[in-house]
Amino acid sequence: MEPDPTATPAVYGTSIEGRLAEDRDGALRKRLRADLARARRAIDAQLLEPQTPEAFARLTALREVCAAGTRTIDKIWRRLAEKQA
Repeated sequence: MEPDPTATPAVYGTSIEGRLAEDRDGALRKRLRADLARARRAIDAQLLEPQTPEAFARLTALREVCAAGTRTIDKIWRRLAEKQA
């Protein structure tokens, strides 16, 4: 089936949202999740070592950013997948 040339193109808030919209098989989602998991493990390893209070706070915040990024990617990908179903 040919795309409708009169259809309004989808507009996404971010480039990553647009890329996830095209990620029908979930390969990009899987790669992004793996990258964030790898970053989180590296941060966890650093947190096992002695840190200054400032470094500990920074690393803890970065660890939470990785977790939030994973949740956000999953939420966006699921929302877009539901729209396409």
